Formats: sequence, structure tokens, C-alpha cells
Amino acid sequence: MKKKKKYTALEHAVISSFGKLNKVGTSKHQVKQELYKKTGKHLPSPYIHGASTFDQYIKICCQYARWLNETHPDVYKLAYAKRMGYAHEYIQIRIDAGQSSYTIKRAACALAKLYRCTSKDIYSNQPERHEEDIKNSRGYTYDDYKRDKEKYGSIVEIARMTGLRKCELAYITKDCFDFRNNDVIYCHIDGKKHNAKGGRNRKIEILPEHRDRLKEILSEYKPGEKMFPKIPGALHPHAIRAMYAGDLYNAVARSEIPKDERIFIKDKKSGEMKSVPAILRKRDGRKFDRAAFLRVSRSLGHNREDVVSVHYSRFCKPLNE
Repeated sequence: MKKKKKYTALEHAVISSFGKLNKVGTSKHQVKQELYKKTGKHLPSPYIHGASTFDQYIKICCQYARWLNETHPDVYKLAYAKRMGYAHEYIQIRIDAGQSSYTIKRAACALAKLYRCTSKDIYSNQPERHEEDIKNSRGYTYDDYKRDKEKYGSIVEIARMTGLRKCELAYITKDCFDFRNNDVIYCHIDGKKHNAKGGRNRKIEILPEHRDRLKEILSEYKPGEKMFPKIPGALHPHAIRAMYAGDLYNAVARSEIPKDERIFIKDKKSGEMKSVPAILRKRDGRKFDRAAFLRVSRSLGHNREDVVSVHYSRFCKPLNE
């Protein structure tokens, strides 16, 4: 019989605190709208809406609680640890250990949720994050994709056609796919039903070139049947998701954009619309079609083009190539 894991008092306090923030499967957008109606301000949701984020944050904060027990055994309450600056000390130790800026940011955000504050309140001098610091699935290539396709079959093809997350692939059925438009195929994701991040509904754009093969794959399943209830642990959906982003971007991006053209996007802090250049310029000098990035972003389940620029652009062709 497997022994039940024993938690310290501080770990129990962490788990209890996060239990009050658990809104996994509910709509983050709806919560933000309700906050706007009450306050007249665009405020972030105080809850956690994504299952993976919830699990990661609890794991990080339980590690923090165990560190407190080992390093500061006099601490009996989490609030006391924050007043004494131990949360700041914990982040500094991770920086000194050489952890990436993205790992540091995630840890600071987890502690910020625990203490109901901002990540800047936890550690104001966080390392600047750069795209080149991201390591997740960055070495994945087209050859890797071909090998995975031969090994795992249609799940890899569907991931390439849709850019679905790992958690979403496990819940989709053939009923998600809409062929009624002759020009574009859509995959409709129900935030709750399909375990989407943040409980967010979305409509995924699928390129017409996949129509015949997609119909062939879907013919193997019954209506309402989960297509991939078991996801191979060695599969790289995040990397294949970037391939989807590249496929869609390369298909819809303009080859030439006037230098003075501007488009409107939503500011991530204020929530208000703002005018920005239509050409997105990256640190390394490459240029991209910002409107195309925004279109890809919506299919991926985000609302900001910079998310695609940073995390999913490695298969996108720059304008200056």
C-alpha cells in the first residue's frame, strides 16, 4: 500500500490558501468583466483558472514552505515569513543558483498568489526575460515531428492542424470540427468541456489544405467519443503548437507592409485599445506582420500578439527574408 504523503503545517497552510483561489475550468474573462462592472477598472482575476497553473503554483509554494521549515524553523505562519522578507530571500537564492529568468518569474508569481500581492511586491528586481532564455521544446525540429508522426499517428497530425494544448487534446471529439465554411475549417473549443486553459472558449482556424486528411482521421471516431483520452507522455504538444502557429502565420501574413501603417490592439495592463505599428520588430532585427500574429494568437487561445512573438514564432518566416 502506498504511504500517504505527510505535509508540514506550513504546507497545509499553502494548500488551504490556494483552495480559496481555485476557479479551474471557469472563465477568467467573465471574472474580469464582473470586476470591471464593480470598480470601473480593468483588473486581473484574483483566482487561478488553469489546472496546470494551479498545480505548478501549489508545487512551488510547498517547496517554499519546506525551505522555510529547514532554513527558518522559527516560522509558524506564512504571513510572518513575508514580513521578515523570507519570500524575497527565497527568490534571491533561486537567482543565485542560476535559474532562468522565466523560472524566477513563475516562482515570484506563485508566491504573489499565495500572499495576494503582485510579483513585484515579492521581488522588485526580477531578472529581465528574453526570448533566448526559453528552453521548453526549443530543440524540436521538423525531423522530430516526422518521427513522432510515425510513432504516435493521428494525434500528432491533429496537434499540427489545430495547435491544441496537451490538456485539450485529451478531451476533443469529432463534433468539435466545423466544415461548413468552404474556405476555412474551424475547431470549436468549449472552455469547460474541453479543459481549456482559463476555461476560455475559442474558435481555432484550420488551414484548408488539411481538409481531406482531417475528414479521414475523424471518420475513425464516433460522435461524442474522446479521440485521444490517453496522451503519450513523450509527446511534445507545445513544440507542435509552435509548428501550427508557423503554418497559420506563414499562410496569412502579408509579404509587404507600409512602414507607417498602424493597427489597434488591447493594452495588457489597462485593457484599453491602443495604436501600434503594424510591423513588429524583434530584438534580433527580424520583422513580422503584427496583425497576422494577432490572428494566430486568437486561435492559440491568447489575446496578445506578443505571446506568439515570444513563444511561438520560431517557425514563422520574417518579412525581411
